[in-house]
Amino acid sequence: MLRAASAALVLTGLMAGVAQVLMVRELLDVFYGDEICVGLLLGSWLLWVAIGSAAAARLGGRSRGSDDASSERSPVLAFGILQMIAPLLLIGQIACARMIPAAVVGLKGWVSAKAVAAPWLEGLARLLPGTEGELIGMGPMIVCIVVVMAPLCVVEGAQFVLGCRVYAEARRKEKGEGRKAKGERPPGDGGAVGGARVGPVRGPASDRDEQPVPPGGSGAEAIGRAYVWDAVGHLGAGALLSFAFVYRASSMTHAALAGSAALGGTLWLLMAAVRRQKSRRLMYGAVAAGVVFLNLLWMTLTGATEMFDAGFLQTRWWGRELVAHARTPYGSLAVTRQGTVHSFFASGLLMFDSPDAVGAEWMTHMAMLQCPRPRRVLLIGGGGGKLAEVLKHKPDRVDYVELDAGVMRLAREYWAAEDAAALDDPAVRVHVTDGRAYVKAAGDVYDVIVVALPDPFTTQLSRFYSVEFFREVQELMSEAGVVCCSVTSSPDYLDGALLAYDACVFRTMRSVFDDVRTVPGETMLLLGARRQGVLTRDVVTLLGRLEDRGIATSVFSSLLVDRMQENRITYVDRALRDAPPVALNEDLRPRGYYYRQALSAAWFHPRAKRTFDAVSRLRLWHVAAAAAVLLGVLAPFGRCQAAERIYVPTVMASAGFAGIVLQIALILTFQTLHGYIYHKIGLLTGAFMIGLGGGGLWMTRRLSRVRRPLRVLAAIQLCLVAYASLLGPALALLALWGSHPVTLVALQAVFLLLMAVTGFLVGAEFPLAGRLQLAARRPAEGASPVGRSGGGEDGDGDVGGAAGTLYAADLVGGCIGAVVVSAVLIPVLGLQQTCLVAALLNAPVTCLIALRVCVRRAG
Repeated sequence: MLRAASAALVLTGLMAGVAQVLMVRELLDVFYGDEICVGLLLGSWLLWVAIGSAAAARLGGRSRGSDDASSERSPVLAFGILQMIAPLLLIGQIACARMIPAAVVGLKGWVSAKAVAAPWLEGLARLLPGTEGELIGMGPMIVCIVVVMAPLCVVEGAQFVLGCRVYAEARRKEKGEGRKAKGERPPGDGGAVGGARVGPVRGPASDRDEQPVPPGGSGAEAIGRAYVWDAVGHLGAGALLSFAFVYRASSMTHAALAGSAALGGTLWLLMAAVRRQKSRRLMYGAVAAGVVFLNLLWMTLTGATEMFDAGFLQTRWWGRELVAHARTPYGSLAVTRQGTVHSFFASGLLMFDSPDAVGAEWMTHMAMLQCPRPRRVLLIGGGGGKLAEVLKHKPDRVDYVELDAGVMRLAREYWAAEDAAALDDPAVRVHVTDGRAYVKAAGDVYDVIVVALPDPFTTQLSRFYSVEFFREVQELMSEAGVVCCSVTSSPDYLDGALLAYDACVFRTMRSVFDDVRTVPGETMLLLGARRQGVLTRDVVTLLGRLEDRGIATSVFSSLLVDRMQENRITYVDRALRDAPPVALNEDLRPRGYYYRQALSAAWFHPRAKRTFDAVSRLRLWHVAAAAAVLLGVLAPFGRCQAAERIYVPTVMASAGFAGIVLQIALILTFQTLHGYIYHKIGLLTGAFMIGLGGGGLWMTRRLSRVRRPLRVLAAIQLCLVAYASLLGPALALLALWGSHPVTLVALQAVFLLLMAVTGFLVGAEFPLAGRLQLAARRPAEGASPVGRSGGGEDGDGDVGGAAGTLYAADLVGGCIGAVVVSAVLIPVLGLQQTCLVAALLNAPVTCLIALRVCVRRAG
C-alpha cells in the first residue's frame, strides 16, 4: 500500500502542476498577457490551497477515531472522493475562465440597469468594461481570478493533508509488519523505538530540541517524503507541458488526461486499501473512481474534450467571430473577423488589424519621411500593413522581425492581399526571433527603425521601451538615422496617469538620443535621432517628400494636417517638459510597465491614481523599517513556551515568501534577457521543483541523524537570507553579460541552476519544520500515541495537522509574495532591490530562531 500511496501523491501533484500551468495560460489569454495576472493567479492559488490545507488539518485534528481504512473517517476514502471531483473542477474552471469577458460585460449591463433604482451600484458599474473588446480593469480581474480559482485549489490543499495522513499510515503499517516478520517488539507498548522513548522527553530545556527522532516510520519523515512526492509530480507536469504535449491537444484534453492519470493512482490506492481492510465503503469508492476514470478516458478518446474546448473558446471571443486559434512557444494566437477586418491577438492583446489604413500609414510614413533617402529599414512587429507601407518608399532592404512563426503561418491566409504580398517582395527579409535578440546580434546599420509594438502592458513589452533597448538601437542607427515608437496619449489633454506614462517613455528616450520629437495624437509618436537637425515636424517638408516619392495614401495627408497643428505640438511639448519627476524605464526596473498599469486603473476608477502614486514612493528603507518592527513583534515569542507552535509556521511563511519572490525575480530577469517565457515557464518552474524535491529529500534522509534541528533550521534560514542578498547583484551581472548574444545559451543554464538552488533552500526547511512542529504538537506523556488522526508509532502526534499547518503557512507566505512582487516590488523597486526585500523580511525570522536557540541553551 505504501507504493500505491506514493504513486497517488506523485500523480496528484502532476495534476496540480498541469492545472496551474493551464490556468496561467488561460488567464493570460483573458487578461491580455499581463504579468500581474500571473502574480494574482499564483497568489490566489496559494491562498486557497492554504485554506484547504488548514481546514483539512483542523478537521482532521478534531478526529479522535482510528485512521484505519475501514473507519468512517478514513483518509483514503476522503482522498479518493476529492480526486474524483478535482478533474471535473479543472475542466469547469477552464470553461469559467473563458467566459469571464462575456460575464463581466453582461454584469455591466445588469448593474447599469439596476443603478437607476439603486444609485449605490453606479460605482460598481464604472469599474466594469462597457463593451466587448474593452480591457478588463484591475478590480474585476482580481475578483474573477479569486472566484474562479477557489474550488479546485481548496480541494488540492485538502488532498495534500489527506495524502500525508495516508502515506504516514501506510508507512507505519509497513514498518510494523516488517518488525513482526523479524520478531521484533512492536512499538507503542511502553518500550522505546530506536532508542527514543515514545512521548515527550523529560530533561533540561536546552536539550529538548536535541533528542533523536525515531527511525523509519516517524511522522516527520512521512511529511518530508510526501512533500517530495508532491514536488516530483509538479516537476513531471512542467516537463510534459513544456516538451511533450503542449501543442498536441487542447487545454481541456490536457485536463482530462491529467485527471485520468491522477485517478489511476487513486484507484490503485483504493484497491490496495480494499484488499487490506475488506471495507465496503472503500469498495464503493473504488467503483466510483473507476467509473469517473473510464468516463474521462472515453471523453478524451472520442474527441469530446476537443469539442467542449472549441465551444468555450468561441465563448472567450464573445462578440467577435473566431476564425483561427493556435498555441505556440510564445503564447496563444487568435484571429477574429468583424466584417472585412481581421484582428490578430497574441495572448489576448491586440497586435494589429488587417487591413488598417490609419494605423499602418500614420506611423510608417511619419518615420520614413524623416529620412531624405531611407535605404535600410528595420521593422520590429507591426504586421503586413506597415510592411507594405514601408515598401512604398522603395528601400534597398527591409528587415522585418516577428517573434512568433505562428503569425507568419496565419499571415498568408488572413492578411489582406496587399499585406501578404509584401512578404514575398525581394527587398524583404523576414526574421522569426525576439526583437531584442535581433537588435543585440545585428551588425547592420539602418536609416529607419520602426518599433511597431503595443504599449508596455507587460514586462516583456516594457523591454522595448527601456534605456538599455534604446542604447542598443542607437548602435544600429546611421549618422542621420531615425527611430520611431508609439504610446497611448491625447493631443488635447495630458494630465495625471496619462501624463506620467507619456513622460516616462519620453524622458527615457531623451536620456539616450540627442533629439527627441513628439507627434501628437491619440497614439503619440516619439521620434529619436542621434544628432540635432535630422528630425522635422514641418508639414510642407513632409508632404513634399511624400510627393517626390510618388506615394499615394488614403488617410496620411489629412491626418498630418490635422495632428501637426502648432497649438497641439506646443501644448504636448510643454506638458511633457513641465511634467512632475518620473523614473526612467529600465530592463531590471520596468517603471514604464508600472505607469501603464496605473493608466489602465485610472481609466476605470479615477481615484486609483492616488494608490499608484503612494505605492510608487516605496523605498527600500521602508521595507527595512517594517522588518525591524516585525522583529520587535516576534521577539517576545522567542522567550515564551508557547513559541513552540508559533515560530515554526512563521519560518515556513517567510521561506514561502522568499521562495516565490526570488522565483518570480529570476523568471522575469530571464524574460528580459531571453525575450519570452511562455514556452520556458515549465522548464524554469521544473528546475525550481527539482531543487524543492531535492532539498526535501536530502533533509528527510538526514532527519534521524540531526541532533539539533532548531540550529540546523537557523543555519538554512541564514543561508536563504545570504542567498537572497547576493542574488540581486548576480542578476545585474547576468543582465550585463546577457547583452552579448553568444552568452545567452550559457545564461539559460545559469538561470536553471539558480532556480534549483532557490527551491533547494526552501525544500530543505519543510521536513525539518515538520519534525519541530510534530514535537510541539506531541501529546502528553502517557496518552495514546495514536490518539490523533494520522498519529504514528513514534508518538509524533497529528501528522496531517502538522503537515496542513506548515503547508498552509508556506502557501500564505507565497501568496503574499506572489501578489506583492509582480504588482509592486519589481515595477517600483526593480529586480535587484526586490531580492533584498526577500532577505530583509526573512532576517527577523532568522533572528527569532537564533533567539530561541539561545533561550533553550540558557534554560
